[in-house]
Amino acid sequence: MNKKLTLWIAALFLAAGTFSYASAQEEPGEEDENVQEQTWEGGERPEFAPGPGMRQGMGPGKNMAVEKFHVKGRMGKAGFEQGRHGIGGIEPEEIENMVCSTIKDHNPAFLEKLEQLKNLAPAKYKMLVRQTAKMLAFARFEKDKALEKDVVKGISLEFDTRELGASYEKADDAQKGKIKKELEAKVAEQFDLKLKGQEIRIKKLDKEITKLRGQMEKRKANKSKIVKDRVDELVGEGESW
Repeated sequence: MNKKLTLWIAALFLAAGTFSYASAQEEPGEEDENVQEQTWEGGERPEFAPGPGMRQGMGPGKNMAVEKFHVKGRMGKAGFEQGRHGIGGIEPEEIENMVCSTIKDHNPAFLEKLEQLKNLAPAKYKMLVRQTAKMLAFARFEKDKALEKDVVKGISLEFDTRELGASYEKADDAQKGKIKKELEAKVAEQFDLKLKGQEIRIKKLDKEITKLRGQMEKRKANKSKIVKDRVDELVGEGESW
């Protein structure tokens, strides 16, 4: 298969929304949230439903870690979904520079592939840059280089597996065997990376549960006072609880 066509097909799948690793790292918020599993292996397409770090009603471009990192004012409608006016007031060129600089730090070879994609399919490239910026935002906000590296690794692995998969059909038998071995190795890396993300999320959720249990026990211990204060409020003799 033509190398450029293979690259384009890989980008098409990747840009369509096959990312999930970063969502497993996001910090749980204080409000009730729906955590939705989004897998690498099943080809499941991530939706922009609330997840860790996203409140109910928040859409793409309103991830809390992203909002804290990017927004100087309040993020408007021109967020990740549209991208024409940048993210939270940051120009697309600045976002692109940030993404490319980060990828270059962790995986220069993958950056070369993206540069090829930029020339071959500019629209797909821009979409990929926006998606990558979303995934990197939390790691950069936390100043976590290890997480940043894992995000880049996850994206590059997905790109590589799609590229290998696209090249398999036109390969001869000897090449097919080699491609399958490469795919097995890369998919195994993806599995380990996703598992690592899940372990991080579990630790964060455990920490949040411990915190909530402490708050609940404190509230139970203060039941009499809380009830009295509420009654006083209802009869107009107290402050709002």
